[in-house]
Formats: sequence, structure tokens, C-alpha cells
Amino acid sequence: MIAASRRLALARQVYTDLVRDARSARSRPVVRLFRMGRRHSWPRYFDIDDPTLAVPADVTTG
Repeated sequence: MIAASRRLALARQVYTDLVRDARSARSRPVVRLFRMGRRHSWPRYFDIDDPTLAVPADVTTG
């Protein structure tokens, strides 16, 4: 369960970075001048709440 939570967090971070980069690229003057991104909608961020996983007290990290 913890591994799945970490993979989800990593996937969300990668997606968020890609959305940020795409939005940044679409706002550049050359892209706007040649209307390269006109046909497609702007990529959107999404947010989900992660369940917090309680780590049992008898589990040691090491």
C-alpha cells in the first residue's frame, strides 16, 4: 500500500510538471504568433486528496 501511494505521488508530480511546461510553452510569443496551440484546450491541473497512512509504532526504519 505504501509503494502504491509513492507511485501515485510520483505520477502526480510528473503530470503536474508536464502541465506546467505545456502551459509555459503555449504562452511563448512564437507559439502564440504562429497559433500552434490554438486547436487544443489548455492542459488542466488536477488535485486529489491522498489518504494518510499511519505507520505502526513497532515498525523501525533502518
